[in-house]
Amino acid sequence: ENLRKGREDVAEKIREFRKGLLPLKPGMSAEETLEALVKSILDEIRNTAGRTCKRTLKRLNKPLIMFLCGSKGQIINIGQMVACVGQQNV
Repeated sequence: ENLRKGREDVAEKIREFRKGLLPLKPGMSAEETLEALVKSILDEIRNTAGRTCKRTLKRLNKPLIMFLCGSKGQIINIGQMVACVGQQNV
């Protein structure tokens, strides 16, 4: 559900951009505004996936143990590992 809604939101922002209807963020071009909005939507999808992983992974899952004890990583890293993705932006 989260992924579907995210795809729809991104597609809507792209449609607004192409039609010239995307409200610009202060100090940003249309392209920069689109990039910021899409990144925000994708970040929220990633964060929701991380929270879902934290809630549903077995308590003996090694990356989850490292996160919970504070020795390594953040919740987004768990979501990235489960989804087999790397850094989404630089």
